[in-house]
Amino acid sequence: MTFQSTNDQSIVFSSALEQLQIEYVLQRDRDIWELQSTSPYIAINEERLRARICNLVDFPVFSSGFLFHNLSERDIGRIMISRLFGGGADAGEGPSSQVLVQGRANAKANVLQNFNPPLCLGSTPFCAVGTYFIFVEAREIYQYKIGELITVNQKSRPNSEIYNFSELCDLRDTYLAFYSKQQILTDNQLANLSLCLDRIFELNQASLSAMVVHHREAPPSTNKDYDAPLLTKYDRLIQTPEGDPRIEVAFSLLHYEKALFEFNNLKASLLKNNQNDALMHGVYCVVSAAACIEAIANKLVFLQTNSHPNHRDRRQPLQKINEAAHALANATNGSFSLLKSGNPIFDTLDKLRVLRNSFMHAKEAELDIEPSTLMSTLAAEVSEDACRQYLLNVRLGVQYVYSQLEAYPAPIVTEQNRKWLGDIEVP
Repeated sequence: MTFQSTNDQSIVFSSALEQLQIEYVLQRDRDIWELQSTSPYIAINEERLRARICNLVDFPVFSSGFLFHNLSERDIGRIMISRLFGGGADAGEGPSSQVLVQGRANAKANVLQNFNPPLCLGSTPFCAVGTYFIFVEAREIYQYKIGELITVNQKSRPNSEIYNFSELCDLRDTYLAFYSKQQILTDNQLANLSLCLDRIFELNQASLSAMVVHHREAPPSTNKDYDAPLLTKYDRLIQTPEGDPRIEVAFSLLHYEKALFEFNNLKASLLKNNQNDALMHGVYCVVSAAACIEAIANKLVFLQTNSHPNHRDRRQPLQKINEAAHALANATNGSFSLLKSGNPIFDTLDKLRVLRNSFMHAKEAELDIEPSTLMSTLAAEVSEDACRQYLLNVRLGVQYVYSQLEAYPAPIVTEQNRKWLGDIEVP
């Protein structure tokens, strides 16, 4: 449900620019809003609105949408969904990605993202208030963060050094009190609401004027224009210190999901009594799970040292993880409890390493026969139960490490019973 026109029609936006133009006029011009006695008590004069957005070029606006850039709309949507559900199901974004616009937006790749319908009932699109504002200037568009949300009388409001929103938010809350009643207003109540709106628009003018000054005084933006890269779910955008785009592949996620797919194929093969395929899928489940842990270890070393480890770093993956995570935690005045031998997680992950190495540097040596199955001991090492335990401990191990590194998101899904791969079992 949204605020309607005086003709009881929805306001339709033909483009992101038109949305911003409309939102600006709705915050600038009091006479666009007409009072009515029934909820939501105000409606939009669309004829006046359409006339006033014509030739509108330079203006600030507190939009209901947020401006993102450097990525395609598809990738921005995917990253936002991943954030909403806790992350780890895709590569996410790098610390240098600058996906949320700060300063001038990438002219070749920017998206106005609405998380709720613009003009939705319960919001206050007639108030020039927010923690971000957008400035449209000819063919360029800017976004600035100007404050943080605080809570006053159990309602959120922005707190900013750029402008004092206190009175404007008090008046906003006065309207919300009218709206929450959902009753027919008396003439006296309508008169009081009219006075409230009159004062809101006086303050809107001051708020918008302060944003114009802030934009004019802002330092020049160094953001560059480039086409949005084509990303898979395993890719993340990063930028060089000069602001040029690069793609970083999240190998830990890729290897983890490959291990899960191999585990699923292993189970399917066993249901068909296909021991040939089961052995193959079991081996590559182990290979992929071990590769996931090694990728995580190398990434933590990079985060610690800003340098990728090379062949001269002969530490085992769990040693890299312990030492890098300990250093990263100390750097933020935190602490890190090491993974140690004797811990089931440590011992299982170290066994993964040994098995993986035996497969990658294979020697066709003789193996014992398991009396219960009459198969080789290798088949037992990569059985369904064994692979389930490997994968469980990969997830628990990553959860253990990253739960102690609050500044860094886990590279894979670590929550139990999270579904992001359909019906595939995630131990």
